[in-house]
Amino acid sequence: ELQCCIKEFRNIFKNHNVPMLYLFVEKYNKASDKEKAILNIKKIFQAINLKDYNYVYNKLDTDFKNRYFKQESEFEKFADSNFFSKNEITIKEYEQIQNTHVFTVSVKNAEDKNANTKDKKIIMQLKEGTEYVMSFSVN
Repeated sequence: ELQCCIKEFRNIFKNHNVPMLYLFVEKYNKASDKEKAILNIKKIFQAINLKDYNYVYNKLDTDFKNRYFKQESEFEKFADSNFFSKNEITIKEYEQIQNTHVFTVSVKNAEDKNANTKDKKIIMQLKEGTEYVMSFSVN
């Protein structure tokens, strides 16, 4: 069910298909909080793969953004040097602390299966509807 939802979102994202967006939102709303957070992480990496840094930048927690990336161009430079051109992710660990979802995500180069992986800690807070904010380990 979750994989199907992710595939549908990719098609919506790629084709700007508004009717499908309503179906995605309906499935998203029925998902558990953990599943919603995972969907959001996958959307983030899909946006990074598409070089849609504006989308990702707008999802960053305000305090986190103010501390590390005061301008979108700073985030873009960071993303270009710290992620791959095509990223593939695997969720390794998960912990929920009150309304915060903390994940350890393994990121690897989807274009080179033999490449090393990078672990990133991602902190996600779900907001109203399909909104969320996030931060991540910058090291």
